[in-house]
Amino acid sequence: MNDEKHICDIHFITTPELDWLQKTFNIPSDNPMYDEYEISAAIAKSIRQFIAEDLNTDEHLYFLSAYRT
Repeated sequence: MNDEKHICDIHFITTPELDWLQKTFNIPSDNPMYDEYEISAAIAKSIRQFIAEDLNTDEHLYFLSAYRT
């Protein structure tokens, strides 16, 4: 949070549907979500079902980013 240093990538263990992400992040349904989106404390609680780690939003900033491998 204090130095903007990238610490790690956290990957989904189960991929949420795009429409769920759009509703959770309050994004219009015609937006494919190619940008980065900050994960608030409330969103961290919702997204927890899809990841293996707890997100500590008091100590770190988290962002959702889309990419293909």
